[in-house]
Amino acid sequence: MRIALIIGLAPQKKGSLEDWLAAIAREASSRSHQLDIFGLEPILPDFQTTLEGYGATWNRVIDLSDKPLRAVRRLRGYDVVHLNFFGVGSRIALLSFAAWPTPIVYVDHFSKRELRMTRAARLRRSVLTRIARSRIAMAVGVSDFIREHVVSLLELRSDRAVTVYNGIDLDRFAFEPANRDRDGTLRVLAVANLIPEKGVDRLLEAASRLESVHLRIIGEGPEREDLEELASSLGMAGRTEFLGLRSDVERHLAECDVFVHAATWTEAFGLTVAEAMAGARPVVASRIGALPELIEHGRSGLLVPPGDDSALAAALQQLLESPSLRRELGANARRRAADLFDIDRCVEHHVDLCEEVANHPHPGVAVLGRGENEADR
Repeated sequence: MRIALIIGLAPQKKGSLEDWLAAIAREASSRSHQLDIFGLEPILPDFQTTLEGYGATWNRVIDLSDKPLRAVRRLRGYDVVHLNFFGVGSRIALLSFAAWPTPIVYVDHFSKRELRMTRAARLRRSVLTRIARSRIAMAVGVSDFIREHVVSLLELRSDRAVTVYNGIDLDRFAFEPANRDRDGTLRVLAVANLIPEKGVDRLLEAASRLESVHLRIIGEGPEREDLEELASSLGMAGRTEFLGLRSDVERHLAECDVFVHAATWTEAFGLTVAEAMAGARPVVASRIGALPELIEHGRSGLLVPPGDDSALAAALQQLLESPSLRRELGANARRRAADLFDIDRCVEHHVDLCEEVANHPHPGVAVLGRGENEADR
């Protein structure tokens, strides 16, 4: 089988999405399928070498978007298109839809902003929804929250959508639970794209209320300069490290006591949360979007109302005062991550879906029905 995996990702670091790409290339190769990946650049040269070692090819998405007629002809030569990180109204999605009769597995990874739409925008979305519904053989949500959203948006039958949680390399994050009661300091890590919706400003506000909290923030984005200024104005400059993009997130997780994800939008999944859970770290996260699916409040982490500085500060204070609670939550988080986010099971699901829709290409065919998907998880 020939699979075109199209992804709006530039693999410029070594993270869990890159691990997922490599794992799906390995799984496709083990089943004697040809996987051609179309992605954004830049790409780490050694990561491209890894993909090619599994027999996958690396291609530029821009080569599809810049030459649409050639792209449509090219995509028609595949048995299935696996589409990731492109909205149904994007140019790449429309080119994929035009490549009839190649069936499409559409994976929705998108966190949701609240938007007010004009009448023209609603009409455009209605047209795009009809096109997408006619061409998508199977929709995959990275959480139940997203699966339900895409079913509603595209007006799909429930048997044309499944949930497959994002996969984590559990071995990469296999280190001991945090059990150091070091000098009374709580070392807190956040990993996020530095945009307003990730709530890093709320974390800074909450941490400023506690004298014994030290922050490390991994990530880049348009808000970095403003966040550095906020840290300074709050008196947190000496207790906050901005580390930029990193390929060694696991090392920083191993050195922290608590992981915080203070998102204020409806998070689609929370990949960094899953990584922290796999690393046996207690997580404090917003009760929003898919995050309550990942974290059992009081058992594998703590959930707080989004944007609530006081609640976030109180959760951090609780963990600061109780090393035993940190250890308990972290150990439970690791077990839950092993149950839900194993990368091998994840990529097996995705390649299974590609095989099924290639064999039953017309929309409406039941593939990995809801009950089977739940049992497998």
